[in-house]
Amino acid sequence: PMEAFVPMGVACSIIFGDTIKAMVAPLVFLLASHPYDVGDRVYMDKGNFFVRRIQLLSTTFERNDGMIVYYPNSVLASKEICNVRRIGQQSQR
Repeated sequence: PMEAFVPMGVACSIIFGDTIKAMVAPLVFLLASHPYDVGDRVYMDKGNFFVRRIQLLSTTFERNDGMIVYYPNSVLASKEICNVRRIGQQSQR
């Protein structure tokens, strides 16, 4: 009976593996690395952005020209992000 569960477990990991990865990656990115907070100014993709809203699956940025840009956190986890200005008590000198 136990041998019957092995192929089913492998099939489930193949089917749901990407979904689980897409759900866990943003959590690790936001909670473990914590690269920015709302109000911070960040530099990425050769541009300056202000962090306007952080959600579980995406982050909203505002460019210098006022354009609002949405990035999935799973995409941001693979980008190089430089936090130019931290706000509040977390600012570093």
